[in-house]
Amino acid sequence: VQVFLAPEALRGAGAVLVDAEGRRFEDELTTRDRLTAAILGHGFDVCRFLKRWRGDGESAGNAEEGGDEKGCGVSSVRKAAFMVMTEEMVEQFGSAPVSFYAKKGLMTRYDSATTACESNGIPYPVFTSTVTSYLQSSTYPSDAFRKTHFPHAPSLASALSSNSPLWLALVTPAVHYTHGGIRITPAAEVVAADGNVPAKGLFAAGEVSAGVHGRNRLAGNSLLECVVFGRIAGRNAARWALELAKGKV
Repeated sequence: VQVFLAPEALRGAGAVLVDAEGRRFEDELTTRDRLTAAILGHGFDVCRFLKRWRGDGESAGNAEEGGDEKGCGVSSVRKAAFMVMTEEMVEQFGSAPVSFYAKKGLMTRYDSATTACESNGIPYPVFTSTVTSYLQSSTYPSDAFRKTHFPHAPSLASALSSNSPLWLALVTPAVHYTHGGIRITPAAEVVAADGNVPAKGLFAAGEVSAGVHGRNRLAGNSLLECVVFGRIAGRNAARWALELAKGKV
């Protein structure tokens, strides 16, 4: 099974997440830690879903937890959810990258909403109820999950009423950035074990360091962190080395 980074912009363009039964379970635009926890708590077993999809297992919703993972192509039990998009959402995000995902087998375009549900074992009546509720919530300040922004929500209802095409993908939490654990000062100095005094001549930057982003890193900020603290660490390390060579430290 190929795992590929799904940009948050997909959800920003209006994609909704549903469980195996076709129900939403969290604000799609919430912070990364909350959404990860929600998928782990409400998602379905990827391995068992793939076995059902290939015709050698149960549906994602009816499958028991755990079980044999051999032959499904995943190294460990992963929890996943369905990401659903309309043609309007795809256009908003960009049809070119979505076409690339489709060629990689990461997203699938179904000719109709009913086919999309039937092909993935999603109960169509439940999904219809979910979309109806979602559209209603978009007229309120927030929904049950405290979501306040509902991009292209009407297009979902329109897709169901006209049985128009839908795009589906499996999404699962994955580690693609590590917050690290080494405390550093604004000068990129590593803070010693006693908690306050910087270790002399030791600098750190990037994923090995901690505290720069807090609990959630904003998309794109890892590159900014590398540039900013990488330059600071490199400059200060060079200065330290020069002072050490001169016998001044």
